[in-house]
Amino acid sequence: MGIFQNNLMGAAAAAASAGGGEFYDYQIANSLRFDGSSSVLTKTWGSSATSDDKFAISVWVKAHKTDGTWGMIASAAQNDSMGLYVGARYDSDAHSIGYYAVNGANNAASLAYGRDSSAWRHIVWIYDSTQSSGPDRIKIYNNGEHWIAGSSAYWGDIEGNGYPSQNADMGWGKNGNANEIGRYQYNGEADYYGYMADFITIDGPASISDFGETKNGVWIPKDPSGLTFGNNGFHLNFASSGDLGNDVSGNNNDWSIAGLSAHDQMLDSPTFNSDSNGGNFATWNFLSRTNPALSYGASTFSEGNLGFAGATGGTASTGSTISMQSGKWYAEVMQSGTPNGGFPALGVIYTNRMGSAQGTSNIQPQNGFTSFIAQTNGNIYKFNGSSGASYGRGFGSGDLCNIAGDINAGKIWWGKNGT
Repeated sequence: MGIFQNNLMGAAAAAASAGGGEFYDYQIANSLRFDGSSSVLTKTWGSSATSDDKFAISVWVKAHKTDGTWGMIASAAQNDSMGLYVGARYDSDAHSIGYYAVNGANNAASLAYGRDSSAWRHIVWIYDSTQSSGPDRIKIYNNGEHWIAGSSAYWGDIEGNGYPSQNADMGWGKNGNANEIGRYQYNGEADYYGYMADFITIDGPASISDFGETKNGVWIPKDPSGLTFGNNGFHLNFASSGDLGNDVSGNNNDWSIAGLSAHDQMLDSPTFNSDSNGGNFATWNFLSRTNPALSYGASTFSEGNLGFAGATGGTASTGSTISMQSGKWYAEVMQSGTPNGGFPALGVIYTNRMGSAQGTSNIQPQNGFTSFIAQTNGNIYKFNGSSGASYGRGFGSGDLCNIAGDINAGKIWWGKNGT
């Protein structure tokens, strides 16, 4: 699981222990996918805020780059700058939550690593510079847990004392300031890669209980419709694919979009119920993209880790972020580009083969075989080294490769374009 809990898995277990029924009282139907290079929402404020000393940002995020870069969640550069981001720390697969406040003089990066790209996590920043105690002026929460500003128990790379001076204004939502979601407004860099859901700002006083609560040990979102948003507060729920910057708070504080299209509206969500397609969707798992023990080469990911490209001049492999422990499962993948021999290939793999760091599952090796794949040239292979048989139906560019598995029965089916 990593440091940040996978709320979908935890909620499913909690719901089961509670006797079933709908677990989430409030549903988040959609998220927005950022590509890490050009996706951004922008707004320049033309009216006075309720308060320049008090505001809150609440957002659910999932996935991130793993190439040593950082991605800005929210930023303002001029006139009392600020930023909230996820960023790389000491290796390319480890990401922290970070912030800076008031021209970068007071900032910090969390000591806790976020390595699990399958997990949605909730980040809340509550700013109130009127407080007499410095650590109370900035409050950062991860899945409801308060990470005390300036504390070496939670933060590293602290500059200044980790919090602003008393009564210092902040540029988020401030009249005349340009704000950006998904990019560093100062220089147009640090593009965010991954998903955001239910982006909320309160212009004025706020508390963590406005945004979430613990239910059966799982941190879940609360319905924000009854909140007092203030003059420059807003709620972006990304429910309109034709108007992704639409504010549904009632304030009509809409945002402009760039580098985003209707196909970037996703059903991937930190909540789910029995009659929707919501919930936490599987993506390719960047943690299994390279494995020195198997001599895998470097590979690249795109489209919120839904796109995967193998290594040039080498072999690369990856798995899903959600393993099949039991039951019946289905997936489909579209092949783009010209196949190279029998690759790419799609199938089921015993997770321990990907290395001990990947953990184990209930899919045990069958008769000595550890993986079962269908290649683009029409071969099915059962691997214990190399053993296979032709089924005479390859797939090429633009084809959908379908795969279904009944884990309990030990059966796998492949299809091409639904057949």
